[in-house]
Amino acid sequence: SELDAIGGALLRIGERHGVPTPAIARIVAALGS
Repeated sequence: SELDAIGGALLRIGERHGVPTPAIARIVAALGS
Protein backbone atom coordinates (compact mmCIF):
# COMPACT_ATOMS: atom_id res chain seq x y z
CA SER A 1 0.00 0.00 0.00
CA GLU A 2 1.00 3.64 -0.20
CA LEU A 3 1.38 3.78 3.56
CA ASP A 4 3.85 0.89 3.51
CA ALA A 5 5.80 2.42 0.64
CA ILE A 6 6.06 5.94 2.04
CA GLY A 7 6.24 5.07 5.74
CA GLY A 8 8.67 2.23 5.15
CA ALA A 9 10.93 4.45 3.08
CA LEU A 10 10.98 7.11 5.79
CA LEU A 11 11.75 4.52 8.46
CA ARG A 12 14.60 3.02 6.42
CA ILE A 13 16.11 6.44 5.65
CA GLY A 14 15.91 7.45 9.30
CA GLU A 15 17.55 4.20 10.39
CA ARG A 16 20.29 4.53 7.77
CA HIS A 17 21.19 8.03 9.00
CA GLY A 18 20.74 7.35 12.70
CA VAL A 19 17.66 9.55 13.00
CA PRO A 20 14.90 8.19 15.22
CA THR A 21 11.45 8.28 13.62
CA PRO A 22 9.08 7.25 16.41
CA ALA A 23 6.16 9.33 15.13
CA ILE A 24 6.32 7.74 11.67
CA ALA A 25 6.62 4.28 13.24
CA ARG A 26 3.51 4.91 15.38
CA ILE A 27 1.52 6.25 12.43
CA VAL A 28 2.44 3.30 10.20
CA ALA A 29 1.62 0.84 13.00
CA ALA A 30 -1.71 2.50 13.82
CA LEU A 31 -2.93 2.91 10.26
CA GLY A 32 -1.53 -0.37 9.02
CA SER A 33 -3.67 -2.49 11.33
